[in-house]
Amino acid sequence: MTTHRSPRVDAYPLEGRLYNAPCGHLAPCGCDQAACCFRCPAPRCKFDVGGADRIRAQSRADRTKALRRLGLSAHEMTKALGVSRRTVFRDLTRR
Repeated sequence: MTTHRSPRVDAYPLEGRLYNAPCGHLAPCGCDQAACCFRCPAPRCKFDVGGADRIRAQSRADRTKALRRLGLSAHEMTKALGVSRRTVFRDLTRR
């Protein structure tokens, strides 16, 4: 005989958080910049297309290009930046 159990409460990722946003919104809101999206001082949301990952990648690419201008080899750049050789070459071709 098989017994049916109801799903765990924590099986649903938004369960319990749906109405508990500190600003009173219906969904989780905010980030490390502001507690509420509507009160955020940033001109562009980091979760928009491109977001924080793109900003981080562009910043790393700028550092990689600066190291190249200083005359470092690809191997030296991998050690200085803590990234792979492939990432160094990818960053050097990034605009």
